[in-house]
Amino acid sequence: MVKVGAVGDIHSPKFLEDFRTALKSADCSKLDLFLFAGDLVLKGKVSNIEEVLDTLEENKIKCPIISCFGNEEYSNIRAEITMKAENRIKFLDDESTTIKIRDVNVGIVGSQGSLESPTSWQSRNIPNVEKIYAERIDKIAKILGNLQTDIRILLTHYPPTYKVLKGERKWFYPHVGCNRCEKVISSDRIDAVICAHSHLGIPFALVNNVPVYNVSLPATRKISVIEVSKTGSLDQYMVP
Repeated sequence: MVKVGAVGDIHSPKFLEDFRTALKSADCSKLDLFLFAGDLVLKGKVSNIEEVLDTLEENKIKCPIISCFGNEEYSNIRAEITMKAENRIKFLDDESTTIKIRDVNVGIVGSQGSLESPTSWQSRNIPNVEKIYAERIDKIAKILGNLQTDIRILLTHYPPTYKVLKGERKWFYPHVGCNRCEKVISSDRIDAVICAHSHLGIPFALVNNVPVYNVSLPATRKISVIEVSKTGSLDQYMVP
């Protein structure tokens, strides 16, 4: 049994106080792993990661902490933010890591993820963004396919399905998540998918019996806690 705490979209300092409140309300003392689903800082301001790190320290989060990048951790600041957080948070950027928790090998694949359709800002400012998103789907599938662990977790910022987007404007779904990523969830043995970005979405959905969690702090107002067994079955999902 592996107990995971997860949250995303702190956008420090915007939702930093909500993050502090959520940590104080959660029982994090028995967590085996803590996952951030991106957008820890607001609009690329690297210095704001310090407040997140301080909050983790204040609340005595001692388990391994893994994060993917969100769209507000701009590509040109990722090396710096990784360096600032290197003693506390391990960032994954289209890559995987394996952590042994007791007798269980847990593999995490972390990525910003893809959108079905780039936003207008992205189309104007990110060269070849459609190609980047299409290639990233294949890259994630390949990394997952090579991951030989007891438990496999896909950690992305963008939701890899529309099913957790209920509450968002339907016409905006393609600019918030990616339905094409469902084929990755369906084709590989994944025990849990953890994402964020959807501030108005719902916290949980199933994609071909694979649990998908939207842990966006503005949506959940809490630290989501997930318990996954070695067999890959979901044992518990704590909801309000």
